[in-house]
Amino acid sequence: MRKTELAYKNTDKNIWRKFEGDYYSPSIHVTQNNNIGINIGGHVIVKPIEDWFHLAYEKEINKCDHCGYKHIVTSIKEIWGKLN
Repeated sequence: MRKTELAYKNTDKNIWRKFEGDYYSPSIHVTQNNNIGINIGGHVIVKPIEDWFHLAYEKEINKCDHCGYKHIVTSIKEIWGKLN
C-alpha cells in the first residue's frame, strides 16, 4: 500500500481559532487522549492539561516585578560547574 492510499481520521476537537478558516492562525484543540494542543503558526505543542497549568503557574510565580518576565540569573558556567 502506498502512502497516498492511507487516510487518517482527524479525531481532534477544535475549541478555539483566532481567525476562522486560517489554519495557521493560533488555535487550541483537544486530542483523542484528552490532551490540549496549541497551534501557533503551524507549530503544535500537545500536553496534558496539568502540564499546561504547571507551565503557566511557574511563569506566574517567577515573574519579575519590574517587567513581568522571568529572568535567567544562573549562567551556563555556574550550572556546568555544579554538574562537574
